[in-house]
Amino acid sequence: MHACESKLDMTRQRKPQGERRLPATLTLTAATLRKLSNAALFIVLLLFALLALSGRFLTGSVQPALSAGSRLSGNGHAERLKLSIPVMTTTYSVQLSPDSEAHIRKTLKANILPGTNSTVIITVANAGMLEFTRNWIFSLHSQDVHNFVVFCLDLQILLGLEQFQSSLVYVPSTWLGTQNNGERPDPKSSSYGQELFRRIVVVKPSIVRRLLDWNFTILISDVDVVFLRPDFFSKMTDAMRRQSCDIAFQSDNWEDGVPRQNWILCAGLYMITPTDLMRKLLAVWTTLPQDQLALNNILRDDRVTYPDQKICSLSPFNFANGHTYADAVKLNRTIYTVHANWMVGKAAKKSFLRSIGAFYT
Repeated sequence: MHACESKLDMTRQRKPQGERRLPATLTLTAATLRKLSNAALFIVLLLFALLALSGRFLTGSVQPALSAGSRLSGNGHAERLKLSIPVMTTTYSVQLSPDSEAHIRKTLKANILPGTNSTVIITVANAGMLEFTRNWIFSLHSQDVHNFVVFCLDLQILLGLEQFQSSLVYVPSTWLGTQNNGERPDPKSSSYGQELFRRIVVVKPSIVRRLLDWNFTILISDVDVVFLRPDFFSKMTDAMRRQSCDIAFQSDNWEDGVPRQNWILCAGLYMITPTDLMRKLLAVWTTLPQDQLALNNILRDDRVTYPDQKICSLSPFNFANGHTYADAVKLNRTIYTVHANWMVGKAAKKSFLRSIGAFYT
């Protein structure tokens, strides 16, 4: 401040004798003005560069449907969503209203797979799996599939995926499942087996149940699944049609032809149709404290009977899991998807996907 003031020519202007004196004024030379303007421009450009490098530069709302506003909480009262992002000494606030059911319906309808009446590919993700969610999206794009919906569990991932804004929805607190008591899972959770991660996986059946009530056919996938061929969807639908089933799961078995009583069904990739039987299945599934384990227990429970032909298991060599991928390659099988499961931790999953050329981010 003193340096700037030293460059100011402080003069006191005087009126001719007999006239009233005017207050002192500051006179800036043209050179001084140029120096000040250049300094201000440099500061502005520096701030813009820092913001761009941080990946946090926000030009407004995430999308029209995510613009400033409020959402309805479980009791119907308006609730403001606000995310504060610190950048140096400045805090930029974004207010969002992305979780209204009307917005979710609109986004689902806009992302129905071409050639189908009501099929939508979805995933459920949090900020802890942001990198894998991007990879999931890029793998779909690599197969020329651009219709999908990401159900975001926290605002961090919603903003982190801003470039895919037409495919993003924010999970309402009323959709989080009874096991979570309406509380959002920790955004950093990413490791299988952790209690915090369990709170994420139990949300998925709750979301699918609501979408079935809206008569959507859902292909749901974990974000550590990669799509390897453009005809993965037709292969799944063909399997369902041949077996007249309402739901088709990825198999976590290590070989083909396993008897039904020994099936290990994977909740990380399946397609389900909105039939009464499937609504019944989800009604039971959503009351249990686990995701995949609960699913397999339900199907083996004599108290709940599901006709065998209505539930099918996909070939673990065509829809490979973390154990069967290498064998599928050796057997020269056509691999439509690969799931980086049977391995714990993001580093192990990323290493596996990179080793097969399927980590794009």
